[in-house]
Amino acid sequence: MNKYKNFLVITLIIIVPVILYYAFKSGSVDNPINIAQAFTSKKPVVLDFSSELCLECKELDKVLKPAIEKYNDKIVFEKIPINSNNPDYEKLIEEHGVNVVPTLVFIDKKGKTIQITEGSLTKEELERYLNKLIDG
Repeated sequence: MNKYKNFLVITLIIIVPVILYYAFKSGSVDNPINIAQAFTSKKPVVLDFSSELCLECKELDKVLKPAIEKYNDKIVFEKIPINSNNPDYEKLIEEHGVNVVPTLVFIDKKGKTIQITEGSLTKEELERYLNKLIDG
């Protein structure tokens, strides 16, 4: 029994880090977004560049979630994991010069970037940017 227990513990010590490595290496477990579809929707787009390990990203998510529910019919919201190996994501990260997470990129319905924010936002700040995006 003791040998079996030791074997199980050693196996878990080896397997768990390997699983975690590949989970984080591949980025988000969500399906990749269709970038082209987001930009051809004729709606403004908000790109949310974030990381699952980022505490400030989680704080911003608390502010974003109600805003997404409120503005979902007027604005396309897309979460972009910065630790993904997806070429579409990497292209967006490079195009928008994302160096810090969280970063929000506000793009009007014509495809023009009108605002880039780095770091967390208050509900009021986010509302102001979203209303500017809709009215723009």
